[in-house]
Amino acid sequence: MAGDFCFRIASLAVLLLVLGSAAAGRKGRCEVCKNFVKAFEKGLKSTENSNFAGGDTSWEEEKLGSYANSEVRFVEILDGVCKDYECHTLLEENEEHVERWWFKLRHKKPDLKLWFCHDQLDVCCPDNTFGPTCQECPGGVDDPCGGQGTCEGAEEKDGVGTCRCNRGYRGDSCRECDRGFYNDSSSCVACHRACRDDCSGGGVGDCLECASGYSRSGDDEGAECKDVNECEEREREMEEEEEGGNSTPLCEEGKYCFNTQGSYRCNDCDRSCQKGCSGPGPAKCEACGAGYYTSKFNICKDINECEGGEGWEGEPVTCEGATFCENTPGSYQCRACHVACLGGCRGAGPTNCVDCKQGFKMDDGECKDVNECEDESVCDVDSENCSNLIGSFKCKCKPGLVRVEGKCVEKVVKERESKKKTKKKKKAKKDGAGEGEEETKRMQFPWYHVLAPLSLAIVTYKFSRPNLASSVSMTVVLVAAALHS
Repeated sequence: MAGDFCFRIASLAVLLLVLGSAAAGRKGRCEVCKNFVKAFEKGLKSTENSNFAGGDTSWEEEKLGSYANSEVRFVEILDGVCKDYECHTLLEENEEHVERWWFKLRHKKPDLKLWFCHDQLDVCCPDNTFGPTCQECPGGVDDPCGGQGTCEGAEEKDGVGTCRCNRGYRGDSCRECDRGFYNDSSSCVACHRACRDDCSGGGVGDCLECASGYSRSGDDEGAECKDVNECEEREREMEEEEEGGNSTPLCEEGKYCFNTQGSYRCNDCDRSCQKGCSGPGPAKCEACGAGYYTSKFNICKDINECEGGEGWEGEPVTCEGATFCENTPGSYQCRACHVACLGGCRGAGPTNCVDCKQGFKMDDGECKDVNECEDESVCDVDSENCSNLIGSFKCKCKPGLVRVEGKCVEKVVKERESKKKTKKKKKAKKDGAGEGEEETKRMQFPWYHVLAPLSLAIVTYKFSRPNLASSVSMTVVLVAAALHS
């Protein structure tokens, strides 16, 4: 009974799933039909190209003969058309319509989508029409949405048919220019950026109103909208209100105001400036920062701490150890000498070494690497190959040899030595294990079976003969200790 009940529940679930899928497919039957037609036409094209390299109807009739409208070709196309449940359902319910079109109406009614989806199934509307009665999209069938928009829901029985206009266009049929655009006889063109909204043309003098950041150059209606220099205006306001004024700079400390079309931006001052500046570059600093000095042309220049000179007081900076002084903008660094240098260096690279390390030699003012491998005595020529390294070298065993205790020997020798060592280890381990077993056996002897009753007897006798009992107890303890050791 329980099994039968479970089977019924499972069957009901499958049935509901199938019915639900079918219902979901019927909600968009126009889309399903259009996809079917698209896949069918694709199959029609692929059978032409793959089998006969044709392409047009007249060619098919003349060259393909019976295959052009044959059942074989029809079946080949249908085999690859449907990929989902909705398509299979549509084809199963209306296969006789498709067959009739293929064998009798294909050349009379070449538009399969119009004949099948609209005329036969009545699930779609013709191109550029929509709704239950397939009314025309705004602008008409030949020019929907004025050619400047998309008719929403076209071909769908439940489509709304409103126009979604392209940028710059508006209106029910997308035939008007949107705000910020003007009609340039054939299309809607964006107004100049200086215009707030509408304009009569594309120039700065065609704006009906000026955008933010622009102002009229005169009182005339056709006066141009010119960019406002916010940086200069704020400077002027600050000068006028210097006494008791409350105007603040447009940019924070360490930045300067840079005017742009219709606006401004704040850029960083040059790194040589201490705080503020009036513009870009080291010549616009209000004061020079640390590591810089003011030249005779009022330009902030870097101080070369390593060489001293203008702007620097005292001796040039010297670095300790195997390092040298390198000047950086506004400061300096002590950098490590080249690996070839010995006893310090005067700058970067192997050409500035005071002396050369072992493995290098001075050659024309530069510490160059010595190729030790040129000396055949550095490695055993019979068993080793020499590899030159920067400032050193390495002896490697030749192919077929391995290094054993500092010498290159054949692998057989190494394996023999390895076996000897393994045998020694095993023997030592075995001998140690034997001694350990004897010790374990001795330690594991159950001495408590002897000592426990003896101790109990001694304690009992102690009350009658205390001195004798104490002597016997001591003797037992000593014997036990000796046995344990």
